[in-house]
Amino acid sequence: MQGGGSHRERKHHGKKSDGWPVTVRPQIERHPLTYTPNLICYVRILVNLAAFYRYSSWWYFLPLYMFSFALDWLDGAAARALNECSEFGSILDITVDNMARHMLWMRVEPKVLGPLFILVEWLTFAATSSERDGWKQKSFASSPAFLRAIMANHFRSPLGLVAISGLMFLPAWFYIRSASSLPSGDALDECFSSSAGCVLLYFVRHSGVGLALGCGRGLCLICELYLIGRWLEGVLQRDLNHLRRSR
Repeated sequence: MQGGGSHRERKHHGKKSDGWPVTVRPQIERHPLTYTPNLICYVRILVNLAAFYRYSSWWYFLPLYMFSFALDWLDGAAARALNECSEFGSILDITVDNMARHMLWMRVEPKVLGPLFILVEWLTFAATSSERDGWKQKSFASSPAFLRAIMANHFRSPLGLVAISGLMFLPAWFYIRSASSLPSGDALDECFSSSAGCVLLYFVRHSGVGLALGCGRGLCLICELYLIGRWLEGVLQRDLNHLRRSR
């Protein structure tokens, strides 16, 4: 059966030019649920849950959290390399991304920033879902030049890189900044002498890094608000058209 639970091999009999029968075995298609990039997404869910199980231990949480984002890059590369792109995979990928970020936002900034970014990101997801195929090109084709510069080449531009970095890593910066389990005093000196990772961690905590990530998240917010506004404008226009037709 194609496109469902188990696949059964179906044999089609024909004849060669010399009259002998030949068995033709059609290529079995994989169900989208079992596509390799989607399997990676399932692993990402487990990695995120494992990370938040020990949220208070930075040496346990941060490597797993960052490993999840490395897998995010891997599932996209796998989808393109294996030609296993699917609408389900696109939705799953965004859902897992949001899950990881939003769980962290509600830990580090539960009063204002966390709820704000969660609301905006899900509204953006709703807006782009209405134009799933090529939504980036369609949504920003007539946008201001500043927004097109951010979105250029699927965020592969200087402004796009800053924006995506802020989107993905600002909540992690808040976590590192507020982590009470980070070493200090003599333990910090010992950590510096024994671990380059510890040095990097304290560099990342610098307020300048947070400012850069905050600016990037602000660029993303501008794009998101534009998308949401454009989407709501279309929704209202369709409602008005419906009202005119019903009169």
